[in-house]
Amino acid sequence: MSISRPFAYNPIPPNSLIPGTTQVGNLAVGEVIWNYEQNYGGVFWWEGPDETLGYVICNPVSGGTQPNPLFLPAYVGFKRSKFLTEPSFIDIANYVAKGQTAPFTTGNQASIWLTNNGYWNSWILTTPTPTPTPVSQTPTPTPTLTPTNTITPTVTETPTQTPTPTNTITPTVTETPTNTPTPTQTGTPSVTSTPTNTSTPTQTGTPSVTSTPTSTPTNTITPSITSSQTVTPTQTRTPNVTSTPTNTPTQTRTPNVTSTPTTTNTPTPTRPAYLYYRWQITQAKTTPPNSDCVQAAEFVFQIGGVDQSMAGVTVTNPNGNNPVGETPPNLVDNNLTTKALDLNFVTNGLTNFIFQFGSAKSFNGYRWATANDEESRDPKSWTIAGSNNGTTWTTLSTVSGFNATVARDTWQTPQTY
Repeated sequence: MSISRPFAYNPIPPNSLIPGTTQVGNLAVGEVIWNYEQNYGGVFWWEGPDETLGYVICNPVSGGTQPNPLFLPAYVGFKRSKFLTEPSFIDIANYVAKGQTAPFTTGNQASIWLTNNGYWNSWILTTPTPTPTPVSQTPTPTPTLTPTNTITPTVTETPTQTPTPTNTITPTVTETPTNTPTPTQTGTPSVTSTPTNTSTPTQTGTPSVTSTPTSTPTNTITPSITSSQTVTPTQTRTPNVTSTPTNTPTQTRTPNVTSTPTTTNTPTPTRPAYLYYRWQITQAKTTPPNSDCVQAAEFVFQIGGVDQSMAGVTVTNPNGNNPVGETPPNLVDNNLTTKALDLNFVTNGLTNFIFQFGSAKSFNGYRWATANDEESRDPKSWTIAGSNNGTTWTTLSTVSGFNATVARDTWQTPQTY
């Protein structure tokens, strides 16, 4: 059975939250059964991809320029991983965030960054299974019964400890999850006894105290415990506390992976920033090329030799003629097996591919990849120019007589400017 849900572009402000939806950045996500075709909430809705085939990422598209089969203004775009696995989700998340942060290594890390940056994603945050560090548990015969395992203060255990079955340990021994090292664990290597706990040191543990040492080392050591913390699991020997503690480790404490990684080890370029970039191809490898057209599989801008994210970039080919399935957006789909082809290259004497970004961007290099066939159609001479209005252009790079590789679907030598 397929699973999908509706999405809409709902910027706040000027819009407001729509009842029955979840708001992520500028995206409204439908969560209730409703006739969304009636523009529920005053916005236009798009049905997302099937989530049983892979993890889905939805992003807002400013200007409504997302290509779609209905040729309508579309303000949302979708991407889905090839497989419903964590490595596959991490791959597509790294593609979306490329150049904006360090590569992700876990699904949780990727999902948190995407959500914080306005992308909805279908990854469900997981809480890793606690793996308490094995320590030499040397419980002394006189356990100091640390009261941190919330054996409620009414445990008035008299020194003679005649643990009658009704020992006033209230049955609601909810052993709050703080039997783990308190959240402010400073990682002191021997967290053996909580400072405030004298707790009747005369507890000689008379034999009648059967104390069924349920030795429940329920030390749900949360994943945030650094490896240096020996955190000796203070055995909560609840003397005769047979009232099965409701130690519900509902500690949904998401691991301290919430440190949104913002380290982008890419140098800041010193070039002007532009909203539009133009790749103007003026010569193909062969004159005339096969079928009088020019083609390429991928194109990406760089900073200091590092590929930058092309996610959400709109690509057009003014006055071009593109066959079905071989359109300009294929240049930035991160897929070497697709391509953009212009049949009007010879007719027009050149081909322009225009890249429009959501905001002005600065780069100092780029590279492109050959398409799947017809070496004669490879670009040989071209210019790269920038503009902030789409009409007045500043030339940034000029290349003449470039000799592309014979290999198909292959990245070419990067160019800098």
